[in-house]
Amino acid sequence: MTIVAPGTQGFVSGDASRWTPWGTYLTAEESWGANSTKGRLFEVTNPTTAAANGGDFVQRTVIPRVSHEGLAFDNNNTLYFVDELNGGGIYKYVSAKPNATSGADYFAEGQTYALKVGGGGQFEGNNGSAIAGGATWVAITDAAGRALSGVSVVLADGTIDGRASATAVGATGFNRPEDLEIKVLANGHELIYFTTTDSDNDANASNGRGRVYALDLATNTVKLAADNTLKDLATGLAVGSAWSNPDNLAIDAAGNIYVVEDQDGGKADIWFLQDIDADGIGDAVGRWLSLSTLGAEPTGLYFDKFDPSVAYVNVQHPASGDDQLIRLHAVPEPGALLLALTGLGLMGTAGRRRR
Repeated sequence: MTIVAPGTQGFVSGDASRWTPWGTYLTAEESWGANSTKGRLFEVTNPTTAAANGGDFVQRTVIPRVSHEGLAFDNNNTLYFVDELNGGGIYKYVSAKPNATSGADYFAEGQTYALKVGGGGQFEGNNGSAIAGGATWVAITDAAGRALSGVSVVLADGTIDGRASATAVGATGFNRPEDLEIKVLANGHELIYFTTTDSDNDANASNGRGRVYALDLATNTVKLAADNTLKDLATGLAVGSAWSNPDNLAIDAAGNIYVVEDQDGGKADIWFLQDIDADGIGDAVGRWLSLSTLGAEPTGLYFDKFDPSVAYVNVQHPASGDDQLIRLHAVPEPGALLLALTGLGLMGTAGRRRR
């Protein structure tokens, strides 16, 4: 059932997807550029009770405009988001009322920051070195979410251009940040993982480096969690070009990380990230699922919160035109990596509850 009619408030390119701590649903536009009217974040305030086309769709203007994809809340209810751009930044919004029970209160006032690694101002680039080290959060709005003098770039409607404002403070630029997921280590530290895609911006498709980064929210330290130099569990050698365009992330009930590729149809894989010493950083990768159908791309991998033996994955734009939502279950036990397909269903627009 569609709960928000297509075209409502001119909404386009919906990509971001996250449930809020108070039980509503966030989505946002993966569409932004200078003088654009897009790049907006919206809240559906009645996602579980709305009738067809009856979703209450509210723009939360306190969030600066960027090309949205990943969204995530930490244990303090700080909201993290990205700007999916070659040179895009990582952001956080700290609400003045982090324990609010409604979006109206949570998004009423709050401050947005952009991530600066080291001295800032750097860009990961198509084949540049990984950007790691100590980081700081630099404000791009004031404490209420309004323009910060000398920093914020204000648009005609009074909202903030998050991209231009991040550039103004020398925030770090990553190579097309994509998804976000957060896990808690045994020491209590929260790690926020984000992917960067090896976009071909130098007309050489063979030299890009897709990466997974981990930002320790307790120490504000960025580390490289995975790239194509990790060992492939199937061969014992570096995974190399078999690993490409990491896009989505997912975490299972045991805290394992899964990396979903956005590759050309027929080559897309989902990788399991092995973390032997449980420090949150990958030690090796193994193929967990592969798609061989031309045109097909896996997306939205989700592990059932109530049954750890069940997972779901969307398959979009196959050459057949038959998008599907696939349910998988562990065989013979939840801990096994051998999964069986147990049901197929046509996929329209699906929200996924993630935290």
